[in-house]
Amino acid sequence: MLPMSFSIYEFDALTAERLQNYMEALLARDDLVVTPDQFSQLFAGLGHYDHYHLVYALNLCARYDVNAIALLLPNMLSHTEGAVFCAALNILQGIPAKFVTSELLRRIEAVVVDSRFRPIVKSLYAQLKERSLTNG
Repeated sequence: MLPMSFSIYEFDALTAERLQNYMEALLARDDLVVTPDQFSQLFAGLGHYDHYHLVYALNLCARYDVNAIALLLPNMLSHTEGAVFCAALNILQGIPAKFVTSELLRRIEAVVVDSRFRPIVKSLYAQLKERSLTNG
């Protein structure tokens, strides 16, 4: 069976439900291939994608190179769309200890979030701080 390949052109062209159907099928695959060029295009799009594309772009970027996007994730915790907040939170909760830097912790601590989410972000900060200490 051939590995599943990602199409940046299809990703950019699809909207809402069609994007969801396309991406959910891809993300379910362990053999998904994202080329370095596609990663660069996704990464460049993080600043201008709508929230539908942003959620999937974050997940693809994290799957390809979580360290490259790690320092962008804290700002996503203050995004107005809950789906973006959840995507960033999920990625940060699973980030390997070797990528939990003092700068990442500083940015999480400094992020301004809706009062409903402050306890969640505070808990995330504590978990990552602990993880960074066990990594030495």
